[in-house]
Amino acid sequence: VALSAARTASDYLGALKLYETIPAKMRTQATYNTMLSLHARNRNYEEAEKLFQTMRSSGRVDSIAVTAIMKSRADARDLEGVTEIFEWAKAQNFNIDLQMYNTLLLAFVKNGEWQGVNDVTEAMALQNIEPDAITYSYLMNGLLNSKKYGECLSVFESALDVKKAVSSVSLFTTAITAAARTKQFDKAMGLVGKMKMEGLRPNVKTLTSLVNACTLSSRGDIALEVWKATLEKSEDVDGRARLAVLR
Repeated sequence: VALSAARTASDYLGALKLYETIPAKMRTQATYNTMLSLHARNRNYEEAEKLFQTMRSSGRVDSIAVTAIMKSRADARDLEGVTEIFEWAKAQNFNIDLQMYNTLLLAFVKNGEWQGVNDVTEAMALQNIEPDAITYSYLMNGLLNSKKYGECLSVFESALDVKKAVSSVSLFTTAITAAARTKQFDKAMGLVGKMKMEGLRPNVKTLTSLVNACTLSSRGDIALEVWKATLEKSEDVDGRARLAVLR
């Protein structure tokens, strides 16, 4: 429990010290998995690999460990390493669940391998594994960062049919950002309306994206109204939005 509570870099260092005090024979599967996840989360890829190999040689690898090392390798942009452990897990008859597929998808997205992304989504469909908000988040953010704004909005439209995805404020925010960058003012405003229909409340990041959509579409009057609403929520507003309104 103490290990899993680590959230900051300082906590991580404390968790490392605590882990070293636990005798090897008292380390449970949860202990190993938690430490592996902490290494990955703190981008200590070398230690993550060392621990995983120790777990692998002692037969202590389970689905959680596989996902954790895949995430570590994905963050390090080691696509070959991610696919290697994924295929190994399949050969070992692990339960290939949504978390593993999402992490595999993330690896392809981070490397800009869009054919691989398509292959993963097709494999998910064949296995009747329904995507969730995380699946769509990886896809949409990857497309947004690659300036594939139209594709990003198309993926969002697909996400609207999935209840687990449509309840995500972050997905709506990403879609609004894509609409803003293509100067689709009406689209951005419509997405805000859709959010409210779904019972979701726009956050500061959502409203900042909407300000950008307004200013890029020469709707400064609406941008000012949204800006004021954003300030009522928080003063921590995107600097680009602040400059846009001032202009």
